[in-house]
Amino acid sequence: MQTVAGMTRDVEKGLRSQDHRQIEAISAVPRLISLHPFPLTVNTLLVKLAVIFRDGSSIVRKAIMAAFASPLLSAHLHLLSATDVVISHVHMVYSSTDIAARIGSLHLYRSLAALPSFATNSLLRQDLLHALRAPTKGEYIQGVLAASAAASHSISFQKTLLGLVKKSLVEEAPPLGKVRAFLPLLAELHQTSPVLTETHTIFHLLIRRYPNSHLLCPLYRSLTRFAVRSRLTVPYHITFFCDLLEAVGRVPVKIVVVQCLRVLLSSSPKPLPTPRLLQLVDVVVSLYKLLSKPPRLLQDFPETSILSHRKLLTESLALLTSSLPSLPSSSLSLLHQQLSSLLPLLLVPLPFPPPSSSLRPSSSPSTSSSHTRPSPTPSNCYTLAPRASLARFLSQLVAHPLPPTTPPSPPSPSPE
Repeated sequence: MQTVAGMTRDVEKGLRSQDHRQIEAISAVPRLISLHPFPLTVNTLLVKLAVIFRDGSSIVRKAIMAAFASPLLSAHLHLLSATDVVISHVHMVYSSTDIAARIGSLHLYRSLAALPSFATNSLLRQDLLHALRAPTKGEYIQGVLAASAAASHSISFQKTLLGLVKKSLVEEAPPLGKVRAFLPLLAELHQTSPVLTETHTIFHLLIRRYPNSHLLCPLYRSLTRFAVRSRLTVPYHITFFCDLLEAVGRVPVKIVVVQCLRVLLSSSPKPLPTPRLLQLVDVVVSLYKLLSKPPRLLQDFPETSILSHRKLLTESLALLTSSLPSLPSSSLSLLHQQLSSLLPLLLVPLPFPPPSSSLRPSSSPSTSSSHTRPSPTPSNCYTLAPRASLARFLSQLVAHPLPPTTPPSPPSPSPE
């Protein structure tokens, strides 16, 4: 087995070569750092990688990007103290006119920007702000991802990013693809109260501006992420999404709203009020019944997504009914009545024999197709998997039965 010293010599020798051995040495750097995680080793190797990234070819740069993105290396990036040296070499690549090289340097910035020492570097900020204004799609998408990683480490940088995002998304009229690309960055701007308020306003302005576009569902998901990260707006957005369920007509958008509510309720310390709980259970039960129809009747849903949607609805029902013992008797009775309507879904006959018999190989290859049972396909197999999760969920009704009703006492005999 090769020792750490021998591996270090081989890596350093490979980094100085100009052939395939250089790429092999670059790919071995993360493992060497994980075996010898000391500041001297980390600084020496990463500065060498930055120099090679500045002078190397596109294939070498891709190998260096993969090395920096490796979990073995990213776990020890905090040991790097020569941050200014590394960023200066990457900045020289971003200053070139090659679009692929600029995108590659932004990809490397994305791996580095999660560290506070990188997020405060002026060259890094300059390059990221320039990338957010770039007309090339690949460049501004990588710039958004890198800026999202760096935004949480600097309040002043968040204010600068918020001004740029507001100008790009609100004051101008960008295409929908650019608005969607900027949503992950917008969800990270929440450090101070003024920034949080302004970001909240921009989100709801975009929702009102694009009410019927394919941008609506990504907006709801990013708004949910923003609310969970900021914590302060979770109760408001629970009320917002509950009211939205009544106004939304399209079933795919309703499912996204239910998914957002599930995430928000998992992060909320307060239980949902009983009227809201009954309203949500009624909507989720209706959606589950709709998705239990045959696939040919569900034109708006691909068959591969029906399983995931039904699993999401089952998990949402389990979360909503986690407070069964604390409900009053009248609400518990109504809740049992709503959930009991799902029981017939467990009794729907399967359109094919069980998988153990349908997947059993035939005794001879010459058996005609009329005597072999067809194997399950996505169109008829979609009813199998949700039954187990639905049955597990409905078992809560047995664990929390209805309170017994006391029979009326017989009238006492009147005295003669």
